Amino acid sequence: DVRGAVCGAVPADLTLVARMLDGSPYFAFLGYALIGLSGDYRIDLKPLLNERGLEIAAAMRGQCMFESLRRYAFTRSATLTADGRSIGSLLRDEPFATIVAEQKLGEGRFPAMEALVSHSRFDDVVPFECGRALAERWAGQGARVRLSVNLAPTHAAAALTSYGTAFAFLNGRFAG
Repeated sequence: DVRGAVCGAVPADLTLVARMLDGSPYFAFLGYALIGLSGDYRIDLKPLLNERGLEIAAAMRGQCMFESLRRYAFTRSATLTADGRSIGSLLRDEPFATIVAEQKLGEGRFPAMEALVSHSRFDDVVPFECGRALAERWAGQGARVRLSVNLAPTHAAAALTSYGTAFAFLNGRFAG
């Protein structure tokens, strides 16, 4: 019997996440998202990426996360596309726009159990707006949701500092 759910720094809106990751130390996450979406939905990246972009996409398919993070930190996606637009811009246009809209969490669906959404205002991977907006969408649909905001300086630090709140929340659910 599931009584509660804890969600931390949920990348609930890929358009917001794309803006945050582009040119950041975590650019590889954006690359993985593009590669994953194109693979799952059979989108040919050849007309969308330039030669360097295609080389990086091919390399990332065979790399572990840590290698990709190290190699492609601070990459600007506009340097990888055929027309010089950012990957975030590509995601706002078809063939990706409909797919990305379908991936947005909290649009017409929400958890049946009480949920805690935890997010740092200073998250450097997933923008705070993603977590806040997800909690608002769920609440607007009738979900029992609580937003726990912290001020940890990074994504990793936010995870560590949110454990106490998460455990207290879950203990409260299981205690009735």
